[in-house]
Amino acid sequence: MTSTPSTAALWWLAAHLGALAAIVLAAGGVGRLCLLGHAFRSTLERFVFTTALGLGVFALVLFGLGLAGWLTASVITGLTI
Repeated sequence: MTSTPSTAALWWLAAHLGALAAIVLAAGGVGRLCLLGHAFRSTLERFVFTTALGLGVFALVLFGLGLAGWLTASVITGLTI
């Protein structure tokens, strides 16, 4: 007997994959702004380095907010939206 995923599970998966795609795109955009003058050899290299740098910037911003005592649910919601 095989089990098929329910509609709710598929919606959950689609929502989370969409959120992940939005985070990766935003991180890539931030990383690209930081590396504007840098020439990359390939598109894959550009994607990897800009996304990694963007995720690092996001992490440092969240860390700084936490150190300052400003990391609250309302601030995270505001930054997300």
